[in-house]
Amino acid sequence: MSTLIETTVRGTQLAVASKLLSMKRPHLVPMLDTVVQACLGTSEIDLALQRFADLVSSGDNHRLLDALSGCVAQRYGIPVGRVRVLDQLIWFDWNVVEADEPGRWVVRGFAEWGYTPGRDDGIRRGP
Repeated sequence: MSTLIETTVRGTQLAVASKLLSMKRPHLVPMLDTVVQACLGTSEIDLALQRFADLVSSGDNHRLLDALSGCVAQRYGIPVGRVRVLDQLIWFDWNVVEADEPGRWVVRGFAEWGYTPGRDDGIRRGP
């Protein structure tokens, strides 16, 4: 098990532990689970955290994530940090797949959630 995130509480796995830690430190700790690890190309927790940190801070990513964060704050009045923005991009962009129905996309593992390109209502629950 990783030296960075150890889950010794019985029944607490990486996804639950990282979600709890991310609520405590939203600008620092990403939510890690198998989806995020697959996107980052590793099942090693330490390496996944390093790759995530590199994505948040490298090159134009820093500026682009800040811009997206600003858009969310302006539109919804919710301050969101770069780490949360990247979490959501991984989940709702990398993890979105085309459904059987042409022109409709769904979130892998959550078939009731999806979006239709060209519509301005974003990702939503239901058809």
